[in-house]
Amino acid sequence: MDPQTRYYETRLETRHPPPDSRERLLNLFLGWLEANKGYRGNWERLDHWWVEFPADDNGEPWREIGFDAEGVAIVAGPSRRNYGFWCDMEMTLADFQQRDEHLVAVSRQDFEDAWVRFFATADDEPDD
Repeated sequence: MDPQTRYYETRLETRHPPPDSRERLLNLFLGWLEANKGYRGNWERLDHWWVEFPADDNGEPWREIGFDAEGVAIVAGPSRRNYGFWCDMEMTLADFQQRDEHLVAVSRQDFEDAWVRFFATADDEPDD
């Protein structure tokens, strides 16, 4: 990995309310279109994200790990089943820095360890 790759923790797009009856009905009929099926049921538990930003990719997210309030990784992408929430956004590191005043750096080692731990127990495989 490029030494300029950076890793950050963000709390953007966390603490979603549980889906209402309309959302559940839409998921029932259109859920097959969803890019992150493995994230379903975890949105309301998301407390923070760790996001990887490679230096050579326009500063757009490359990998992501979503954690609950206890610091347990509950979603990660991209993977065989999930494209990834932030990986699907057209946001750059500069956008994150502008929108999240509490953005915190994460070490590469911590990110890699969490990535490996998540996929060691997940019913999924990384897509990298």
